[in-house]
Amino acid sequence: MAAVARAVQYDPAWVERYRAAQIERVARIDAVAKESIDASREVLADLQTVNKGDDPAAWRELRRRAVFTKYLTIYRTLADPAYLDLSIDPDDRAMGSLFAFPTRSMRTMAEADSLAR
Repeated sequence: MAAVARAVQYDPAWVERYRAAQIERVARIDAVAKESIDASREVLADLQTVNKGDDPAAWRELRRRAVFTKYLTIYRTLADPAYLDLSIDPDDRAMGSLFAFPTRSMRTMAEADSLAR
């Protein structure tokens, strides 16, 4: 999305491709997050088999791997064409405003079974 000083109107086909790309991005982020959660659960299962008193080093390593899961830094979470194209989900918001009610596309994505929003 380009930084502009006036309202624009994006080509509907571009908006459709943009929204599809957002959904694909959420799916990729979710896959990484779910993989990290699954890895943590597997390590927790392994942790149950190690006696802390018999092998404290192994217990600490498994505990560390179970507790400290992967952190995800997600950029561009507020990139929404509707901020600049007021014809998308029209309401009384100001052009460029981040303080509007969520757009239909954002609600649809949030209602999906996803970790990334």
